[in-house]
Amino acid sequence: MREVRRLDFAVDISERALDMATGLESTNPWLQQPQAAAIALFRAIEARKYAHTWRKENPIHVGACGISLPDRDHFTAYIHGANFKPEQYGPINTHAEEEVLYAARSVLNVLAVVGDVQPDDNTGLAAETLLPCSAVCLPMLKASQSLESHSLILSANPDLSVVQYYGVPELNKVYETGDVGELITVHLETSLAADDAEWNEKIFLPLIDRIVERLSGVGDLLPEQ
Repeated sequence: MREVRRLDFAVDISERALDMATGLESTNPWLQQPQAAAIALFRAIEARKYAHTWRKENPIHVGACGISLPDRDHFTAYIHGANFKPEQYGPINTHAEEEVLYAARSVLNVLAVVGDVQPDDNTGLAAETLLPCSAVCLPMLKASQSLESHSLILSANPDLSVVQYYGVPELNKVYETGDVGELITVHLETSLAADDAEWNEKIFLPLIDRIVERLSGVGDLLPEQ
């Protein structure tokens, strides 16, 4: 799968160099977030292949992947989901994010969502990527015990030419204000992150800075398992 290659190109920083650069212990599992983001996005693309919708014209196919923090036994869970709505007015309407959160049994480091772009059905809010919907997914994200303040959510279009990332508070504020400026938006010149240097510059290194800033001053934060 393509996500294996994403590990190959990710910035190669030794543990000692990471310690010196961030001032944090490199064993802190939150520091795996930039690598996990790349893996989750490509796994979400794969999960999207299993999406099913009643729509024949302009179908919406969504895939999601959540990657947990390692537990006390150093086990990391990879959880996948896809939207499933076989009938327009039928009782079944499963969201990709819903499947991931339902199956999660520990804190998620990263949740990635990849899908066809459309405005939010409830609010009409239009972003450059498909955001978790305000009516179903946002309340679920806010209530989930599998997401903490440092958990990262990424939304991307299917070719990864646009990636937006944020936390639950930022997404909530976007829907409250209608201002998508709360999201970090990255435009990539090459599809499917084919340019390693561009990915490192625009995604990988900024995500390192983001998680280090969030961890600074709170010590070697570890979630309760």
